[in-house]
Amino acid sequence: MTKLVESPKASSKSFDPKRSILSYFANVGNAIIPELGKELSISVPKVTSVVNELIAEGLVQDYGKIESSGGRKPNLYGVVPHSAFFLGVDVKQTHINIGLLDLQKNLLKVTEHLPFVLDNTQVSLDTLCEHINAFIEELTVPRTKILGIGINLSGRINYETGYSYSFYFFEERPLSEVIEKK
Repeated sequence: MTKLVESPKASSKSFDPKRSILSYFANVGNAIIPELGKELSISVPKVTSVVNELIAEGLVQDYGKIESSGGRKPNLYGVVPHSAFFLGVDVKQTHINIGLLDLQKNLLKVTEHLPFVLDNTQVSLDTLCEHINAFIEELTVPRTKILGIGINLSGRINYETGYSYSFYFFEERPLSEVIEKK
């Protein structure tokens, strides 16, 4: 299993402690505040502050006290499973598969083998976006709770910038931005 937890970089302006903590919960599981601080190299006061913000936003919850080897019993925190969702889109040559996952990686809905022709054309890109939008429209989950879409597409892709160099490179915008807009 690939660990997707962001590691903080003290000098990095792009470091987002909220995202790091949510990523930790989603990929590793529930944790206590000192454990989060140690694993993510964030101070305990900062972790406490961010966790409280995430609780206020409805993304994280306090699961109560747990046993400890001494001292006060710490509280266990983790994600609220249905507070946010992600789509996974697997693009094949002749079909696509689309799935909806919650924050604990539970696959809630999947549609497999939707007919599709992977071609480097605007029609193919439009069809892909139509399939994704149709899948979203069938969900009982509000669109605003879908935080991201991961697309598995063959070919040369720069995962950091979202640019595809094999398919759908019609504009000077990254494919991720094109799909997000549509």
